[in-house]
Order: sequence, then structure tokens, then C-alpha cells
Amino acid sequence: MNSQAQQPFSGCWQLNFLKDWTPQKDVDAKFNRSTVKLQDRFQDNTIKANNYQFYDGQVAACLTMNPSCSQTPSQDARNFIGYNPTYWQYLDLLIWWGGSAGEGIIMPPSAPVIDIAHINGVKVLGQVFFPTRTHGGAPEWVQEFLSIENGKYLYAQKLYEIAEYYGFDGWFINQETETSGTTPAQWKDFMDTFLSIARSNGHPEMEMQWYDGSTSIGSYEDMVKLPGVSYMLNYGSATSSNISSQTSILKKGGISDTDIFKKLYFGAEIAQSGLSSTNAAAFQALYPQNGHAGSIDLFNPEEVNWKKVVENLLNNGSGFGYVAYTAMENVFRNEDRFWTNLANDPSDVSARNSYDSWPGLANAIMERSVIQSKPFVTTFGTGQGKGFYINGVKLRTVDWYHRGMQTIMPTWRWWIDCPSGNKKDLTVKINWDDVYNIGSSLSISGKLVANTNYLMRLYKTHILAANGDKFQLIYKKNGNEKLELKVGISENANSFTTFSIDETSKVNGWSVAEVDLSSLNNKTISIIALNIRSESGTSNFSLSLGQLGIIPQNYAPAIAPVKNLKTEKPLTQFGGDLRLTWDAENFENIHHFNIYIDKDGNKTLEGQTRSEGFYIPNIMRTAITGNSVRAYIVTVSKEMKEVAEAYIDIPLPEQTAPEITIKVNKTLAEIGSEITAEAKAEGYSLKYNWTTPERATLVRTTGNKAIFKFDKEGFYDITVAVTNNIGTSTKTEQKLVQITTNADLEVVSVGKTIDSHSGSIINEHPGYIVDGEVPSGTANIHNKWCFGGREHWVIIDLEQSYKLQAFKIFDCGNLEDKSGNISNYKIYLSKDKVDWKLVVDEKNRYEDNTKEDYIRPQVARYVKFEIYDSKPITIRIWEFEALAIPNDGPKIEIPENIEMNLKDTQLVNIPISLGNYNKENNFNIEVIPSGNTVKTEINEINETSVKVNLTATAVGESDITIHLTNGDWECTETFKVRVNDPSLRNLLLWEEADTYEGSQLSHTGLLTDNNKTTAWKPGYSTAEYDRSAIVNVWDTYEFHQFGLTFSGNYLPNEVKLYVGDGDTFEEVYTLNDVKNENIVYLPKPAIGSCVKAAVNIKRYAKLEFCEFEAYGKEYDSSSTDKIEEKNTEITVFPNPVFKGDNLKIQCTGYNDISLYSALGTLITKKKITQNIETLPTSGYAPGTYILVATGNKGSKTLKVII
Repeated sequence: MNSQAQQPFSGCWQLNFLKDWTPQKDVDAKFNRSTVKLQDRFQDNTIKANNYQFYDGQVAACLTMNPSCSQTPSQDARNFIGYNPTYWQYLDLLIWWGGSAGEGIIMPPSAPVIDIAHINGVKVLGQVFFPTRTHGGAPEWVQEFLSIENGKYLYAQKLYEIAEYYGFDGWFINQETETSGTTPAQWKDFMDTFLSIARSNGHPEMEMQWYDGSTSIGSYEDMVKLPGVSYMLNYGSATSSNISSQTSILKKGGISDTDIFKKLYFGAEIAQSGLSSTNAAAFQALYPQNGHAGSIDLFNPEEVNWKKVVENLLNNGSGFGYVAYTAMENVFRNEDRFWTNLANDPSDVSARNSYDSWPGLANAIMERSVIQSKPFVTTFGTGQGKGFYINGVKLRTVDWYHRGMQTIMPTWRWWIDCPSGNKKDLTVKINWDDVYNIGSSLSISGKLVANTNYLMRLYKTHILAANGDKFQLIYKKNGNEKLELKVGISENANSFTTFSIDETSKVNGWSVAEVDLSSLNNKTISIIALNIRSESGTSNFSLSLGQLGIIPQNYAPAIAPVKNLKTEKPLTQFGGDLRLTWDAENFENIHHFNIYIDKDGNKTLEGQTRSEGFYIPNIMRTAITGNSVRAYIVTVSKEMKEVAEAYIDIPLPEQTAPEITIKVNKTLAEIGSEITAEAKAEGYSLKYNWTTPERATLVRTTGNKAIFKFDKEGFYDITVAVTNNIGTSTKTEQKLVQITTNADLEVVSVGKTIDSHSGSIINEHPGYIVDGEVPSGTANIHNKWCFGGREHWVIIDLEQSYKLQAFKIFDCGNLEDKSGNISNYKIYLSKDKVDWKLVVDEKNRYEDNTKEDYIRPQVARYVKFEIYDSKPITIRIWEFEALAIPNDGPKIEIPENIEMNLKDTQLVNIPISLGNYNKENNFNIEVIPSGNTVKTEINEINETSVKVNLTATAVGESDITIHLTNGDWECTETFKVRVNDPSLRNLLLWEEADTYEGSQLSHTGLLTDNNKTTAWKPGYSTAEYDRSAIVNVWDTYEFHQFGLTFSGNYLPNEVKLYVGDGDTFEEVYTLNDVKNENIVYLPKPAIGSCVKAAVNIKRYAKLEFCEFEAYGKEYDSSSTDKIEEKNTEITVFPNPVFKGDNLKIQCTGYNDISLYSALGTLITKKKITQNIETLPTSGYAPGTYILVATGNKGSKTLKVII
């Protein structure tokens, strides 16, 4: 019943998405764009809640606003338990925290957070996260991020474009990947590039912050000194001695004291340590009583304040009602304690000097404020509610949170001046039950002592008053107590001017008071406060504050209705969800937009937002709904008045009788089996009428399901009639079920080729889902396909055709938490990867750890497995099995691997079988050799065999592929032919090898002694390629092949082979898949008198190199022309290459290589500077590319598959 317009979510991306990002490609861009510019703060050191407050030290906070970064809704959600930070007056910088290797490592903040942070003058940084290797990080990601294309840091440009479009203030670089191969100088240049781009485009306020787990600046001093760069030092760095030593580094570098506070942040680990003595000690070190020593970076204070309180509710989806309300009241109490202090009073300093428990930021940080323009209006909104309110009327009852719909909360919470013995007489709470506008109000309750003033300071301001300005307060009060407005005046040392607050009108049960401020003309209002006084005293005082503001005379801005209002996708006949977008102007006078839906003449308020996009999740069509719904976007001014509206009519298609699909739990079963049939249809008042198949027995029916028992062999039709409020439809699936004496199927996907995929993290790629390892308790936790985002698909090449009948998916819950299971997926089949047929379309399968689906038998070679959801998800799939009817199709009986001598010929007879099928018109057999080692010629073809002539033309190995086509069937088998040259000999035999451990030279004969049980065993490896062996053969030879033998617990990651003259070497081959015994055939002969093997082995691993062999023959100088001709060759490997792996390009005789898309668009171009060039693929989308090598003798083109 859903048109699947899709909930928009904040970004959580992999690098490949970042590289190609544009607003047009980002489907959620409009929903994630902030409309609020960063508001200027003013500094007024004359108003302090206590004498320990100073302005110097900056406060940054790394906040995780949603349990899953990739599932942060763009406009938050309809529940009550979202995290809403409201203590912006003690915060200078917010870092959007989250992400993971699988979920995404590039995280721009959500629009609601940018909106409310900017309203309060707080900068917001997105995050770039490079995880540790243990958590899936990869050095290749870091290297790709710092890659230069056409002389520029491409990713620096993209980071700026995203920040500028979304409207936030820069990026936090969280670099935790070990041995990334990058340098501080590179990072300095990268950040300088980003900030230069920002400045040149009119955004000098943008900045970057760096974190790498260090407690000292170290070698990053030059980077930190760049304007706009700051450094978060790790937890434990906030000791007096370290604060002094680190700040002195920057002082010596010419950085002013003021700028050091904005450049150097000392980390405090709040997530685990909370209010502990450890963090109290950090507080005291950074904020001594007589002034500030440094700035603080708070790591995840929301973990203790919010997440631990609501964790169970987040996990079970119970974010509504009384339990959620109680939990969030506790959250707000925790926030009060953390940001203000234990007394919840910024003027209370009783615990200021505590080393036992966190004192609270109000005991050191002077409150920040942006309130310096008119109109200033607040509704005391926390950004969440139990309903939507306008002017005291609850227009809709629904739990919600939307951080962007906060309004500016009081600067001081709660600073009430009264005799010391009466400090606890009044209690201030957030009220979500009695509201004037948006979602919350303030409630002040308790007792009042007779003739005692209770002065409640609310807002720190810097507003220049003018004739006609009015103060407005909308409130509820239960008695005759006197309310007074107290206005602090800067020019009078913040002394108060008093005005009486008296009701002037009533709106829906709320009192409205307006005070003329003309007497303050040209005076600066520095404090807005309320004074409460009772002549007789009371023990039951109650006051609610619904709205407060200062509004200039004749405030009536011209605000036009929004333009270009549209919906991205149509509704279905049953309704659906809506993604509404529009364009607005004059944002400086707009507070927010109210979104209404009119359905059947009932106009409901769906929500409120400051953005130019809004998502409505569920518009259900009832039987009486008309043929359209109307959506209204109503603009609300900063005075909180609805001033302009626009609307759009969205058609609802005519209702029809139900469309039916039938699914059975098995399409192949043995005699006596019970099979469940399920009908799926949409509509209202659905009724199902099943027809029992002939020769079957109905066991029972339940709703849309029926169970039948089958006692006889044969094929069976399944029929059902479904009735909705419009009419009845009947559906029959002919021969859907086959009953037989043997229903065994074989798994045919194990070890097959991953043709292409949507993406993966480097060490959890889709190759694992066809490795044949069904998850068990002993499985490697990384042997799965893991990837985050919206798009998840993989195409498996079964390498020949099969009659497929079932699929089995081993989901996350088999070994990890069930919460990672997928719900919705599709499976397509194809013979040619062009025409695809949908055979499985499943929804709501979350509960099944192992998902099994049967289909009507279909012949196919390619399987596409696609996972989808209404939200971004991180998939964790252990295994995917395709099952087929065994021994049904054609077969090829390949020979054992064949060995031949150079220039020999051999006739090979290869038997074939067409299985249970006749010869079709398209029957054909192809014989395809790899490389130039063997020439093949078909001698004879018939229905039972193919005879092939093999001619050995060059030394090496060739894969001979036999491809059979017959009707819908394709069958492919491969065997190897190895061609030897008897004239080649091991030129290294008995020659002594020079071996190197780093730069330390030694000698050994163990590598060339023709004994594979002895070995050269150097010490532990500490760096890449710090182990090598060089053997001099003293004359010039033509080398054709190498042999390398290793033993021990650790095999090398890679071996590079070189040939040269002893002074210079040329790389001739890179061996990636290193085994115990390896034979390497060179793509072309290499000429030289020395050979070298450079070994890359895991750090701190022991190398055992047993034998080094190089086979060749004497060099014939007369063959120079021939060799030069060969030297205009190019070899690309591996090809296909997994996305994220490096593509190696070995070539000679060419100057440049260029990579083009399949459509001919130039992707990258680089100069050839070495024999083997490396091309990272992590930034490229899977698919087909064209590689062109150019040189003086022309060009050569190759196809590359990623």
C-alpha cells in the first residue's frame, strides 16, 4: 500500500559516493539543507552568574544524535525519545559524530541540527572517519582521500561543495587508521586547500578539526597553525603539565592566546567516564578558579545523559507514551546536571572546586548569546512534543521530535534571586502537556513567601530598544500573584527597569500581556527577567510561560507563499508517503513552515520544519476517500503568525479489484509433503477463497494462507480468488508445484564469480557470500558481505547455465545480532546479463535469520540479489546459495591439465553431453585460449564431443575455455595447458644470494641450493618490502620464468620481481596470490644479468624463503628488434578487479595511460613513470571501463571490469 517515495535521511556515505557527489545526484539533498545562517554572538563580560565564569575557553562536543548514523531521518521522527541538546549557551562547536567502515565514513550533519545550532550561534562540523583496521579501516581509503587529480585534491573540493550546499561550517577529520602511509605535510596541504576554497567562495568562517588519538601536537604543528584548523587531543591530555606544554608550542609558533583557545582542544571521555573524578580533574585543569587554561572537547556526553536512559526504548521501538515521557524527563534532568551543575542553578558554586565529580559547565563557562535583533520570539520549545500546537490549540496528538523546531531556551537555567533560604521554593520544568505554540512551554511551580521577590533571570541579550517596541508574554497563572518584567540596561550597569505585566487579552485560555518599551528608546537591553511576588504568600503557585518576545513597532514583513511546491512521486490507489519540496524567499523573516494535509475535508497538521522539504510517512486511503488529497505549506513569521500559504493537489488513482501474487514455500517437494501457499494483495476488507488442487488435500486455511497436502507425483496448479471493497480477482499459477520421488537440489553458487556489486568494505566483500562457508560458531567474523547505504546489489556469474529452483540467504542473525537482518529483497535471473526476470520479491522477512525461497524452475547463468529498504541500512550477509536441479543440463568433461613442450602439437578429445535436452538451432561450441601461449583450432564438433588441436607457441600457462551454447543453456569449463621450453635452465642454481633486511646486507646459498627444505630466515619484518634477495648470474640472459618457494606460518602478502644489471633494476612482475610453491611466467622475456625478489610480509611476521629459481637461456642480441616490438605491450591484472583493490598496469613503450567510462568520459589520466603502475579503484563505481595506453608508436585499448 506504499508508493515508496522513501523517507529522506542524513548522509552517511562511502568515499565513492563522495567523489561523485552533486546535489542532483543526492536524492535527499533538498531535505538535508539548512536554511539558517550562523548567527553572530556578542560578548558581554559584565554579566556573570558566578565569579568563576570566563569567556576564553571554548567548548566543543562530539555528539551522536542517532543510534545509527545512516538512519538519521532528515527531519527527525515521530517518537518522543530523540536526543535534543538545548544547552547551546555553553557550547561553541558541535561535531556530528558517528559512522563505521560498513555504514559509511563521510557524515554531513542533519539539517535540523544545523538549524538550531546556527540559531544559537554554534558552528557545526561534519565528520570524515577513518577507522582502525580492527574496525574495518583500510589505508587505501586514507590514501585515496588524499589523492591528487589534475594537480588538485578532489576530495577537498567535494567537502567544500557539500558543506556549502547543506549550510554547515566545515569538517572534523577523525584519522584512526594505522600505518595509513600518509604524512602530516599531506594533511596540511589538504586542509589548506579546503580552507582556501572556502575563503575564495566567501566562507571564511569554515574550519577543520583534526583527531588522531594523540595527546600531543607532535609533527602536526604546521598544520594546526593554519588559520581555521584546530586539533582535538585525546582523552587524558587535559593535565596541567600537558596543557602548558602543548599551548607553549603554539605560543612559540606565534599563535596568540586568544587563537590558541580556538585551536587546541583537550579531550574528555564522557561516554564511558561520565561525571567521574577523572573528568572532574580535567575540568579543574582546564578551568582554574582565576581564569581558563584551555578548551575542552567533550566526547559523547549524550551517552550518559540520554542513550543509557532510552537504550531499551530505542532497541524495542517503544519511543511513545508514558514510558518515553518519563525517560525523557530523566534525560533533561541529566542534561541540567551536566551542563549547569548539581544545584541546577548557574549562580550556585558550592561544588565548583570538586575533584570528585564533574562540577558542571556553568561553573566555568560564561553564557553565550545571539539575542541582539528584533523580533526576538521564543516558545520555550525543546524540539519535541506530544502533539502540535498553534496559539494554544492542540491540532494533532502525536509524539514527535524535530531538533530544528527548538526555539531559543533561557540563557540561565535556573537563576532565581531570592533570600538564600527560599532558593528551593520554586521548581522550573519543561511542560509538554499544556503548550501555546509548537511543542512545549515552561512551568514554574511551588510556594511563594509573602512579600518576597523571586527574580528569575531568563535571557542575556544585546537589543537596542526603540520607540514602539513591545514586550509580549503569553502565560497562564492560577492566582493573583504579581508578575513584573525586569529589563537590565547595559548603559546603567545592567540595573533593572521594572514594568508591570498585566493581561491585555485572552487567546484559547492563555493570557496575553504586552508592555510598551518606548521608555527605553536607544537603551541596550542586556537582561530579560521576570519577577514573581505574592502579598499574602501561597503554597500552590503555578505559572506557565507559553511565549515571550520583543517585537518592533508595525512589524509586518512581506512574506510571499512558497514557490515550486511539488511532490516527487505519485500516490497509489491506496495512498502512500509523500516527499514534498518547495522554494522559499526572505528567510530572514521566516520562522518555520506548517505542513497540512486535507483529506476528505479533514485538514490535519502533519508537522513543522524550517527546511524546504518535508516527508509525510503514511497517507492511508480509506474506502470513502475522494480522488485527491491537498497539501498545504503555510509560512510562519518570526512573530509566530501564519502569514502565507501554498497548496498542491495530489491525485489518488481510481480503486480497482485486487492484483494478486501467489507464493509457495516450495515449488519442488517429495510425495506426502505439505506445502503452504500465500496470496498477496492490496486493498480493504480482503477475503480469500482458495481452490484445492485436483489430487491434493486441503489441510487448513488461515487468512491469506492455505496449506495443501500432496500424495501423488506430478505438477499442480494453485488458484485463489481475492475480494476487496471494489470487486473480486482470481489468479492461477499453472504447474507451480512439482511433486516427485526425489526433490534434492544442489548448491551451484559456491566458488562462482562476483560479476559486479554496489560496493563493500575492503575486508568484507561479496566474494564471501559464495565461499561455501555456511555460518557457524567458528566462522571468521569478517567472512561476510558488509556495506552501508541505500543501494545494495550483487550479480553472481554462475559461469554456466543451471535450472534454478531455490535460493537460500544466511542473514546477519546467524552469527551476529538479529537487528542486522534485512527485511526486503529481490532476486533476478538472466541468461545474458541484459534481459532480467524478477523471480523473488520478498518484504518483511526481518525475523528469518535464514531466508529460503523457491521459484518455478528457470534456466539462467546470472543471479542478481538486490536488497532494499525505505531507509539506508548496513547489510551483513554471510552466504547466498543458488540451488538447481542436479544433472539436468549440458556437461563438458574437460581433461586433466596438460603439459606440452614449446612448438609441440596435440589433438585433444573433449566429451560433451546435452543432458535431458535435444540439440537446438543455436547449438555452438567455442574454444578460447588465454594469452599467446597456446594456439587452438577446432578439428571436429558434434553432439557428443569436440576435438581441438593445440599448438604450443610460447612458454607459460594458458587457460583453455570451452563454452557450449544450446537453447537457453550455457556451459563453460576450463583446463590449463602449461608450455615448457626444455632449453630453459635454472640460472640461479648454486649462485650465492645477497640478502637484505632493511639496509643490512648478508649472503646465503640456501636460496639457490636446489633444496626446498632449507630456508633463508631473516628477523622480524618491520616495514613493507624490507626483505629482499639479489642473485647475480654474471652474464646477460633472457629470463622467462621464476620459481619461488616459501614455508612457515606466514606467507608473503606480495612479491615483486626485478631484472637488471646489478646497478639498476626494472620491475617485471608482481605476485599477489602467494602460495608455498609459485611458478611465475613473465608476460615477455626480461633481459639482464641480475634478478631480485622483494618480499612484502606482514609486519612482525617471520619470513621463511626456501628457494629462488629463475629460468632462462643465453641472450641472443640478434633478437633485439623482436624484443623491442614486444616492448610495446600492456598487461592489466587482476582483471576483473574487486572495487577497492589496486589495478596493476604493466607496460613498456607507452607514455600515458587514460581510463574512460563505458560512455567515453575521461575518468583519470596519468604519466607512466615505472614498469608497473598502480591504479586504486575504491573511488570508482563497479562496471566496465576502457583503458587506453598511448606512446610514440601509437596506442592500445583494453577493457577493464571493476
